Amino acid sequence: MRSYQQPAQPQSSSLGTGQLNGAPVGIPEGSTRRRRGTARPGSKAAKLREAAIKTLKRHMQQRLKAQSFKKRSKKRAVLKSQI
Repeated sequence: MRSYQQPAQPQSSSLGTGQLNGAPVGIPEGSTRRRRGTARPGSKAAKLREAAIKTLKRHMQQRLKAQSFKKRSKKRAVLKSQI
């Protein structure tokens, strides 16, 4: 049967202070860990996300313009019918 050794705890006066140098407690400084949620700036995923956001904003603006145009044309039609 294998015995399990617990990893050594860091010996410093700032135990449990949360994050020091941007890495969570217990992860060595030089180690790499997978980033979740957001892509690195300049990566392909980040560029695709930015393009998608720009497209959504453009579509929202076009939709608002179309709605305001419909409202204006309706008002004009009502005014013309009253004359």
